[in-house]
Amino acid sequence: SLNNNELSYFPHDLFSNLKNLKTLDLSFNKIKLISKELFSGLHVLDNLQLDNNQVKCIEKGAFNNLINLNILTLNNNKLKLLHDDLFTNLNNLKNLAINNNLLECGCKILWFSKWLANHVNLDNKVKCFSAKHNQFINLNILNELDFKCNLKENDDIDGHCEPEIECPIPCVCENSIVDCKDRTLTEIPKNLPKTTIELHLKRNFISNIPSEVFKGLKSLRLLDLSYNRIQNISAESLKDLESLNTLILFRNEINYMPPLLFDSLPKLQFLLLNANKLSCLHKDTFTGLAQLNLLSLFDNQLKTLPEGLFEPLKSVQTIDETSEKSNIESSGKSGLNENENEENAVENENKENESQMDVNKQEIENKPKSKRGRKPGSKNKKTIENEKRIRDDTNLNIKQLKIEKLKQELIELEKN
Repeated sequence: SLNNNELSYFPHDLFSNLKNLKTLDLSFNKIKLISKELFSGLHVLDNLQLDNNQVKCIEKGAFNNLINLNILTLNNNKLKLLHDDLFTNLNNLKNLAINNNLLECGCKILWFSKWLANHVNLDNKVKCFSAKHNQFINLNILNELDFKCNLKENDDIDGHCEPEIECPIPCVCENSIVDCKDRTLTEIPKNLPKTTIELHLKRNFISNIPSEVFKGLKSLRLLDLSYNRIQNISAESLKDLESLNTLILFRNEINYMPPLLFDSLPKLQFLLLNANKLSCLHKDTFTGLAQLNLLSLFDNQLKTLPEGLFEPLKSVQTIDETSEKSNIESSGKSGLNENENEENAVENENKENESQMDVNKQEIENKPKSKRGRKPGSKNKKTIENEKRIRDDTNLNIKQLKIEKLKQELIELEKN
């Protein structure tokens, strides 16, 4: 017996080896769905009790293997619909109790009314809610003439239960935003809602980004992992994030990034890798980032950059790779207007530069919008005298930086 617990989820194969089990009591738990595999190995089961749970959906075929089932109780759940072959193989069923659910009177439940009529020994007090009468009525008095039923009506019931969207502990979830910051997490939570648009994980103790940890998060647009202890990033970890726009990884301990890590992020516009321990980059590191607008690499340990490193960055306006501790050779800047002279840069200094960020802890660099970068040593810089143009703590938490102009998307990140 597993009754009177807080159980809400079962692995599909949990009971697969209990081939001699005759009674299974799962009542008074928090079960929300019954998968088609859950009871697949229980061929001799005689008594199954599922009362007083929160069952909303039973998948097609869930009871098909329970050929010796005699008693089935589903009282006090939240069932609204039943698939029309749910009880097909239950030829030995003698006692069915399914009272106090939310069954809706209509064409999709008529089959059940007829089925009960042909099994007079079973419960005949099942009720459904009638919108027409605004009350629950006995299922056995339903009349097909009361409804304009279409034979294809049941096509809407595909027999598959959509999993409940649950928020991983100890995060807070609201409006497709999952907030896990400041939770002392040591790993990225599993079973993140597939509908997540923003995922905030900053200021934790996460050290590793394993493969498939973000699997299925195809709607994710913002991922903030700043202020952690990340050292390892799996080459496959980001492959499902096809909608990602902003990736924030600064203030970690990253010393290596696999080649083609970002190749599956076609919509990425903002990539912040500053304040890590990167000492070298593969020439294919930024392959696939044709839409990237802003790249920050400052305050790392980079000494040289491979030839053609930035060539995939067709849309970037600011590339930030300087730090107070390193002098980077310019080999990686091939294709980034190395021949642009200082006079043209000064002339364009005050033109539109909407996506520019400071690359040095002390100064702002203005780079022309037409393309990216100048040769080291040919930079035009001006010092910011005060910080009144930005808030003290944006969501990026780059307090040591001075920002002159930054797209509204980044400023909005600190609404919390």
